[in-house]
Amino acid sequence: MDSYEIETYKVRTEIVRSGNPVRTLRNRILELDSAAMAHGIVLKGLITFSSSFNAWSGTPASGFYADSNPLNPRIYGWLPSNEFSYWYDLVRSESPVRLYYLISPINGAKYVRTLAVGTSDEPVGEGPSDIDA
Repeated sequence: MDSYEIETYKVRTEIVRSGNPVRTLRNRILELDSAAMAHGIVLKGLITFSSSFNAWSGTPASGFYADSNPLNPRIYGWLPSNEFSYWYDLVRSESPVRLYYLISPINGAKYVRTLAVGTSDEPVGEGPSDIDA
């Protein structure tokens, strides 16, 4: 499985209303950027947590890898809205954090079959600092 260390992140929230009858979607987006590689390219993960993905029944994928512009590769993730707090807590409170992804071709397209975020080796007992200590 490929991965990269997340150097910076952005977070945003949005409400989208569309359709007839009107449907409201609640989206949370994490933008997870790598550090610039030796050639200057930055990998960007755009992970969308949406109520529209809560009962997913489409293509057996968790995202898509877009490399049509090799200087601007993107990993798009499509996850249920209830996963957002787990990912956000880990990204904002741990260091270093990596984005892991497994690309699987489906009908010639580069879908992401597995998408994960996690830490590298951490010392046992490391936790939130105690402000009273």
